[in-house]
Amino acid sequence: MEDVGAIQTLLNGEKGEIQPLNSDEDPPQSAQEILDMMKFIGTKITEGAISFLAKEYLYLGIYSAVVAAVLGCTVDALEMGREGDSAWRATGFPYTATAYLVGSVTSILAGYVGMRIAVYTNTRTTFQCCKDVHQGFLAAFRGG
Repeated sequence: MEDVGAIQTLLNGEKGEIQPLNSDEDPPQSAQEILDMMKFIGTKITEGAISFLAKEYLYLGIYSAVVAAVLGCTVDALEMGREGDSAWRATGFPYTATAYLVGSVTSILAGYVGMRIAVYTNTRTTFQCCKDVHQGFLAAFRGG
């Protein structure tokens, strides 16, 4: 995302001069300023997404710990608690709660990776759309 030529092409009209969007508006900035602004906005979106995920995963971690404790006290307690029954052998390990926690952690990792890919692709898609809409579509499709 260093080539300002695509943005400059969009800024230039047919006569080679910068065209404002409306007659009341000032002409757009230079191509380099627009590229810098795209990068700045992309950085802020990334920071916001990471902040959102941190708060969401805090609540999800608390919820998962509570549900794992409930599973350990109910389902796994039945498996681990029958010491008097000689025909039935207890394993002594909370498999259900552990499986639930492993599933929660993998779900969290998948969400984190997906969000990072989405915000990474966001600015690149915008930049590619400056070159060609088809290139922008391909960037979005491949990043999605």
